[in-house]
Amino acid sequence: MIRAKPFYLVAATAVAACATTPRVDVASEEAAIRGIARQMVQAATAKDVDAVMRLYTDDAVFMMPNAPPARGQAAVRAVWSQFLGLPNLQLGLTPGDIDIAASGDLATEAGTYTVSYTGEGGPVNDRGKYLVELRKVGTTW
Repeated sequence: MIRAKPFYLVAATAVAACATTPRVDVASEEAAIRGIARQMVQAATAKDVDAVMRLYTDDAVFMMPNAPPARGQAAVRAVWSQFLGLPNLQLGLTPGDIDIAASGDLATEAGTYTVSYTGEGGPVNDRGKYLVELRKVGTTW
């Protein structure tokens, strides 16, 4: 009987841990994250850098293709300000896979983007993939 006690202790601990793990409404969280992509596109269409910046935390890192990482609000704002200043800018984001941590406060979103604008040499069209790491602050992603 003495050998069984450690097993019962481990089993009881596992059950208690599962009971205290918060339940995450994955569908609701995914919908909220997909909404962020829509907000980003709306902000880019409106060329509203303040609306874009409301989607970033103070310690955000933004990695624009072919540029060094922008770290922190000021650097991220500078990159977005320059990007939103491109003539005839159009941005499209299509969220794909969204993975939400069991804790419900971290998520990753993998998707595709399209961007077009008028460059110095004429129309520029690009498409590619993106990956976003999201952190929930309070009740907001």
